[in-house]
Amino acid sequence: MGLQCIPNQPIDFCTHVNQSCVCGPTGLYRGSVSENDVTEFQFNITPSANNTANDLSTACGVNWNCGAGWSINTVSEVASYSGAGAGIFDTTLFAVLNTGVYHRITFDINPTTTSGASLIPTLGGNNIKQIGFNSLIPGIWQTVTIYVYLNTKSDDKVGFNPGACPAFDIRNITVQEMTTAIPIIEDLDGNALYTFTPNAATFTGITNVYPTPNIYQINDSVASNPIEVYYRGDLCMVKILDWSLLSIAYGCVQIKIKEAVTPFNTWTSNDLNYKQSHECSLLLSWTSDENVFGFNYVNLSFTQYFRLSAKLRNPRYIYEDEETYVNSSGVGNIIHAYSYKVFEFTSTLLPEYLHDALRLGIIHTDFQVDGIRMLKDEGDYSPAWDNIWNQAYVQFDLIQADVGRLNSMRRCKSVGVGGDGVGSTVIL
Repeated sequence: MGLQCIPNQPIDFCTHVNQSCVCGPTGLYRGSVSENDVTEFQFNITPSANNTANDLSTACGVNWNCGAGWSINTVSEVASYSGAGAGIFDTTLFAVLNTGVYHRITFDINPTTTSGASLIPTLGGNNIKQIGFNSLIPGIWQTVTIYVYLNTKSDDKVGFNPGACPAFDIRNITVQEMTTAIPIIEDLDGNALYTFTPNAATFTGITNVYPTPNIYQINDSVASNPIEVYYRGDLCMVKILDWSLLSIAYGCVQIKIKEAVTPFNTWTSNDLNYKQSHECSLLLSWTSDENVFGFNYVNLSFTQYFRLSAKLRNPRYIYEDEETYVNSSGVGNIIHAYSYKVFEFTSTLLPEYLHDALRLGIIHTDFQVDGIRMLKDEGDYSPAWDNIWNQAYVQFDLIQADVGRLNSMRRCKSVGVGGDGVGSTVIL
């Protein structure tokens, strides 16, 4: 398997897989992208299972080659290394190892000794990366995940070479072929304007292990790429860092993501109108301090961006928590008040997939309009649908955030000779 689209994003790939279409008629909605804009989106990854290793239910010499110091408990399906000898432990995979793609090796390990000990996994006859045991916890099963970009191979095996003085048990060994995502920007005639260049390192790295497996993050791009592609666990993230760095002509474009492994899908985005600038547009962005709505925000530093024709208008000012005080002389004062500013947000006609994204965007912990943090006011998100185009505009209220302390006032009541008075003003 390969990539799987994640819905509710401003860049829509979920309805365009394997389409060779170009930008549609003028009446269809086109997204807006300006110079210096940033675009980010995520895909889920489903690894293939065609390279899965043999289990440990058979004795040494049947499916697994056991070098010096290795043994297999076929009942518990656990392989053990005693810390004596330097023999390799390996097996031929169920299917041929493909080169030029990423592979993910996972296994559980329970070390007996940790200080100074190490282990070197192998794939296709290549030593991948030495794993030090100092960060492991003796007596506890911990998961290790390794990502490997396989350039060359001498066999179709996965294996383990003992490093320095280890003693450990391993189990649940798997090898899975991972897709690689190749972003391409195409013009309205289907011509490639920009094609991503993968890094294609011999090996990329390993994850941390217990208690947080799958946290290693791959940046599969060379330094000159204005596009970055990240892989983390079962997630792929693409970042266009700055559209002006793509050095492409203005016009109607699409983003295509081509997979490098079976099923070799091509994911096609919605139409995007790339211009130097879009008049009367607002740049919306949202992110979160936790992973929500099916997106990984924290571990991948992910922010969604959405430029659209819209207006913030008709500001009004709300007062809350007003408190007045009348002293013994009958003089009244406001001793506490809070005021905030509310804008009316009105969009142009938008298709349903953008409303799907925006209705979640505005309830993120960090939602911004042109770089100003906003909070959604109370009320539902209720688009007004146009029956001809099956699109809708939406109107809702946004509160300008992070200004409460500046717009809150409290005066201190004081008691003086001759009656109560009002003392100094304190801005909270």
